[in-house]
Amino acid sequence: MEPVIQTHLGKDRRIALPARFCKEANLQPGAAFYLRRQGTQIVLTPILEEAEQMRQELRDMLPKDADLMADLRAMREMDAADETHDR
Repeated sequence: MEPVIQTHLGKDRRIALPARFCKEANLQPGAAFYLRRQGTQIVLTPILEEAEQMRQELRDMLPKDADLMADLRAMREMDAADETHDR
């Protein structure tokens, strides 16, 4: 079970997170978060963690043999050919 910490919302609407909690959660000053409500709970999700989850979801949608670099190169070549053709 995850430890529960008590904190408060200050007059300036800031929430202080204890140093020990930040260390255990690997949170650094200046870290960016998404903030969302889930029912009566408030959930903070580090943007880097959310981005990695989105990348993984995209990877899972691709066929196992997909070669994105080759596809990107082919698209760039097609764009370059279109640009030279339009001149």
